[in-house]
Amino acid sequence: MAREQERAHVCDEERRLDYALIQLRAEVAAFDDQLAVWLESPQGKFAAWLAERGRSSAHDERGGEAAGGAAGDDEAPASRD
Repeated sequence: MAREQERAHVCDEERRLDYALIQLRAEVAAFDDQLAVWLESPQGKFAAWLAERGRSSAHDERGGEAAGGAAGDDEAPASRD
């Protein structure tokens, strides 16, 4: 492409995003595996517990019941360390 055309060229936003995703495909493919490993770590288990607890509390504040928990579900998961 000539320099004058390069300056005038503007990619369609969707096409530009597709290109960016192609460049990141290895990272995108590895994300699920990395997330699964992290969720099994003590930090990941605590973060998941905290998020669920916050979600349940918010649901209770709106007048609904907490999503299916048995008594004692408010306790943090035990650490294996």
